[in-house]
Amino acid sequence: MKKSNIFIHIPKTGGTTINVAMKNAYWQTSPDFYYRHIMPNTRESNAGDIFDPKNINKYLNYHIFMMMRDPIDRTVSEYYFIKERKTFMDLISKKPINFRKYINSKQTQNGVVNFLKGRPFFSRIPSTDKDLEDIIECIEKISIKTGIFEFFDSSLNYFSSDSDLQWKKNVEVKRITFIRPKKEEIKDELKSLILSNNELDKELYDYCYSNFKKKH
Repeated sequence: MKKSNIFIHIPKTGGTTINVAMKNAYWQTSPDFYYRHIMPNTRESNAGDIFDPKNINKYLNYHIFMMMRDPIDRTVSEYYFIKERKTFMDLISKKPINFRKYINSKQTQNGVVNFLKGRPFFSRIPSTDKDLEDIIECIEKISIKTGIFEFFDSSLNYFSSDSDLQWKKNVEVKRITFIRPKKEEIKDELKSLILSNNELDKELYDYCYSNFKKKH
């Protein structure tokens, strides 16, 4: 018997595209038990209970999957997507006036780990090594599928294996951040700054990327 699907939509990882394709909807649906994302009223993630090791047994009978994205590319996409969106920028106590300031804000660092642990968008609570350990433990013991944004089509095929997920031949892409520099156009010094300020996110991405390569 196929397991019920739970999709974890990490911000700026192509999640709106996946959510819409799964639901056969025109636009993003509201977060719920089967769709983990940012709650619109509180701006908190509703994914945290999945990555609490005490809940591992609760989720063994679900088909859970999520997409990871290169931390540099994800940070660039996130900044240029939200920098003109006051609702999000106001969540940062000292509003960054440029990309460098954004990278250096404590509230923007290790956003993926913070999201997976159920914290608010731009949380003031810093991520810890224990947070990362919890997440990796839950990925391994629940067998959470982690796709890679840079291999989007292959990831969709991976998600649909051993599940009832079916994708249309042409999946319509949603929420592209058009006006933004490409990763290759970012100065090396800024790339290094992103990685040093997001060490936990980078370690998680590398772990998931390694797992993905083994399966493909």
